[in-house]
Amino acid sequence: MERRECIMRKKWLILTYIVLFMFLTSTALFAAPQQKNGYVEAANTYGAVAAAKVTSLSGNQNGLTITVTIDGTVVAETYQTIPNNASGEYTVGDYKVYVSTSGNTKVDSCFITYAKAPSELGLLRVVNPRPSRAPIEAVGLAPRLATVEGKTVAVIANYNNTMPPIARALLDVVKNGTVIFISDMEVAAGQSPRPVELEAPIVNMSLRDFEANPAIADAIVFGNGF
Repeated sequence: MERRECIMRKKWLILTYIVLFMFLTSTALFAAPQQKNGYVEAANTYGAVAAAKVTSLSGNQNGLTITVTIDGTVVAETYQTIPNNASGEYTVGDYKVYVSTSGNTKVDSCFITYAKAPSELGLLRVVNPRPSRAPIEAVGLAPRLATVEGKTVAVIANYNNTMPPIARALLDVVKNGTVIFISDMEVAAGQSPRPVELEAPIVNMSLRDFEANPAIADAIVFGNGF
């Protein structure tokens, strides 16, 4: 008796597995066309997406509107009268779309079965050249100084071989003024700054301190010297 019950339980278990397998297989088969746009791989619809809408008319007739959009823009549309519970493939501009309906106005499935390549349609896809960063506000050139005498001039050096002599020479030009020397900016990617300090009356300053208040300088001399 116990052996018979064990056999029956095994049979029911096997039957349950079979039913579950059939259900999952059928679901995958019916879902595949939607995922792949029917007979056309999704990549081969070139960004086109089809949508259908059914409106109820008198008798057993309905109105079917099919639209094809690319990036939200309608590129093709068609309207026609269909009977209740109709299914079929319809031509929508340069596309073919399969639509299945039921219950008068219900759309069971809608997918593209044929799409032309953009080159066949005379279309080109272009990349938006606008950068992801916010645009930089354009400003005009600062007015030229009539003289640097009595002014503050900042000398920003990338390399420090040629810029120190320029800073020293400015002392003779900026009479009664101030010369600021900044030499700790990064010289190149992956290289550490090599700051140097010049003798007074030149004022040595870090780039960070200068960037915090650049208005202290009436003029800037920037150089990339070796």
